[in-house]
Amino acid sequence: MLATKKVLSRFFTLSNSKTGFIFGFSSIASGIVAMAIGILIIRWIEPGELGIWQSLSILQLYIPFLELGVPNGLNRELPFLYGKGENEVAEGYAQASQYFMIVVAIILFTLTVVTVGIISFRSTDPMVVAGVATVGMLLTTNAYQRYLTVTYRSAQSFIMLSKLYGVQVLVQLAFLPLVWQYRYYGLLLYTFLVAFIFTIAMHITRPIKAGPSFNKDYLKHLIRIGWPVFFMGYIRGVSNSFNRIVLLLKGGAFSVGLFTPVNAIGTLVTLLPGVLANFFFPKMNYVLGATNNPRELWPMVVRINVILFLFAIPFVSIIWWVTPYIIMTYFEKYQDAIVAMQLFSINFLFSGTLVSHNAIYAVKAYDLGFTFVAIELIVRFLLPFGFVNYGTGNILTLAVYGVLVGNFILFFVNMWFIRMALSSK
Repeated sequence: MLATKKVLSRFFTLSNSKTGFIFGFSSIASGIVAMAIGILIIRWIEPGELGIWQSLSILQLYIPFLELGVPNGLNRELPFLYGKGENEVAEGYAQASQYFMIVVAIILFTLTVVTVGIISFRSTDPMVVAGVATVGMLLTTNAYQRYLTVTYRSAQSFIMLSKLYGVQVLVQLAFLPLVWQYRYYGLLLYTFLVAFIFTIAMHITRPIKAGPSFNKDYLKHLIRIGWPVFFMGYIRGVSNSFNRIVLLLKGGAFSVGLFTPVNAIGTLVTLLPGVLANFFFPKMNYVLGATNNPRELWPMVVRINVILFLFAIPFVSIIWWVTPYIIMTYFEKYQDAIVAMQLFSINFLFSGTLVSHNAIYAVKAYDLGFTFVAIELIVRFLLPFGFVNYGTGNILTLAVYGVLVGNFILFFVNMWFIRMALSSK
């Protein structure tokens, strides 16, 4: 028991808190800048054009199955092995993962070239062709970036990643005039350049400098460990697109475009939870590797949910009162989205699910994980679909009602499943 407390104390020291604060602050600051830029983009680009891009962007949620969960496996094994003191083995897994993700990036680039060639030959709308090309290049870039991200797991590397977020902000501001000058096509170019330059910066400062190396045994192990986590995360990501798909089917690309400010609120809602997820998941695995006691994760789970709930209260209040003024004053074209934006902010109250759910993956309680994902898939599709098709009123608001009720249900199901997972292991 004394040894367990000693290991846990390493993650709640002043030094570790300082690292978490710096990483969290830089991540949130970067997200807020991106949000502000998104607001300008909404003002500069027509809802119909934004609808085309938002609809095509959904593809980014469906293609990453080619990764087979390798980055997810590395995300779990790297801090776990560091916790056990097996640093050389951890580096070997990183090299194998790097090799695999480079191959995936090459495949995605080839598929992009072929797809763009085919749809161009068929005289497709130039906006759609350019959008597909941009999505393909983003998929290619992000594949390698996902490998790099999971290697930033030590306190020192978190500090470096924080600095990179500062660089990202500068790049975003530097290329923003492209959107103002060239509107839709400028948005596509801007989006790709920001992602590409950030990936290059991550590669230059990567914590593990060793190059790619093929190792069949390591890759098989990473796939075996990472595939369940990836599949569940993949389904969860896909399910988050259901509200846009329902709107696309019911109201067309224009409705999806009107939903853009609601997606902006969604970005804010997931900003802090995303930061905490990136910071706490490796900590969970490190503690688990060092203590071999899953129950030690429960206080962390409770703390995460309480923190996010308390942060959510002022956030929801601010969004609820300022949204009508901002939209009616500066973005009158999007006035149909006001109530939907207000309601969507309430999802922050239940955002702890995004972070704490990782405890299930840390202890490899995949049976409970798959059950949760199945419930999530059903809830996230049926509720927005039901509200939009059988409710009356603004379809944007109806879709958000479905999302809100679903997140309320999933919050309590998640806590129940985590408790079972930590108690049974």
